[in-house]
Amino acid sequence: LEDLYALITTDKLAETRDFYTEYIGFSVAFEASWFVYLVSAGERPLSLAFMRSDHPSNPPGPEIFNGK
Repeated sequence: LEDLYALITTDKLAETRDFYTEYIGFSVAFEASWFVYLVSAGERPLSLAFMRSDHPSNPPGPEIFNGK
């Protein structure tokens, strides 16, 4: 196992990316129109991924995260 990350579905992909890079210090490792993969700095980096809810590969599961 090399990496494990949460995948969060959002309709505000650009805003989410901007928040995590500007205020939390993550960097964009990969980005597409429907998906953003972020990593933190440091010896043991953390990873997060965000995807748009309207992409066909959106996995079934909980409702879209609304920030609450």
